Amino acid sequence: MNTTQRIAVGLLIILVGIAVLSRQLDISDENTLMVGSIVSLVLIGGVGYSLYYWRERVRREVLVAGLVLMAGLAYAAALLFSRWFDSSPLGASAGLVVLIGVVIYVIYSFLRTQARANALRPVARQLGFTFYPGERPDPPDFPVLPAGRMGILANVMQGSYGSARVTIFDHQYRSGSHRTGTTHRQTMIGFEATGVDLPRFALRTRRGWGHRSAPFRRPPHEIVLENAPAFSKHYRLWGESPHPVRALFNSRVLEALHDCPGFEVEATPALCLVYRPRKRIRAGQLQDALEGANRLFSLFHAAARDAEQASPETTGVGPASG
Repeated sequence: MNTTQRIAVGLLIILVGIAVLSRQLDISDENTLMVGSIVSLVLIGGVGYSLYYWRERVRREVLVAGLVLMAGLAYAAALLFSRWFDSSPLGASAGLVVLIGVVIYVIYSFLRTQARANALRPVARQLGFTFYPGERPDPPDFPVLPAGRMGILANVMQGSYGSARVTIFDHQYRSGSHRTGTTHRQTMIGFEATGVDLPRFALRTRRGWGHRSAPFRRPPHEIVLENAPAFSKHYRLWGESPHPVRALFNSRVLEALHDCPGFEVEATPALCLVYRPRKRIRAGQLQDALEGANRLFSLFHAAARDAEQASPETTGVGPASG
């Protein structure tokens, strides 16, 4: 039995003992019950917030101890509330079930978030990247993202891959109204271009019917590649200036998109973001996704370099259209 299991079992025994003793207590003063109920709820909120804020920095046994403490406080709050309102045994049981459900949800959220960080940490170490776990980290020199919806960043990795500086992170944003909106989560791989500036463009997959929200604001002009009907069947392309964007989508880029379908791209002169929309990449699949994204970025980078050296008459896949 490891340290975490010993602490959990010890606290569980203490919790059971408190529960047995509490049933023998004859607490009838209304003010005492009211104060005890409110204090229990405040302590639950305080412990829960502390665990949430420090969840990536505390040891696992401390996290387990805090969660067990929250369960004990939830039981105490249910007992005090039931006596305060002089509720029936059925009412007290219903309140206890609700509190236990809340505690289980909190435990699940904590463990899921920590499990994600724990799974990505060895991947970052294997890649030689610096890892910043948890939500809203503050890594140095984080690239400026394209304008769009306000999102939440988490689990940031930074390092060098190939000839580019790479930033990998989980991104979360909401679409729709405040009450009926939907939360979307995805993993983004950002490459910082050096030596040549990419034109601003957005490559989106065609999925479903109607308009699909995206994390970033798309450029003003939709671009159609008339000589690539297979590409247009699966993708939509926007750019600030159609001609430089067309020069990027040569036969090698189109072949890479065919071999690695599903990627979307947001490019600015300083940053190229490659991601699969609304999909968090599993830790075991992250290196394969990084290789595919790096292949795509390298081809864009080479095409932009070739376009700078070529004359305007020899660039582009087809005739320009806005």
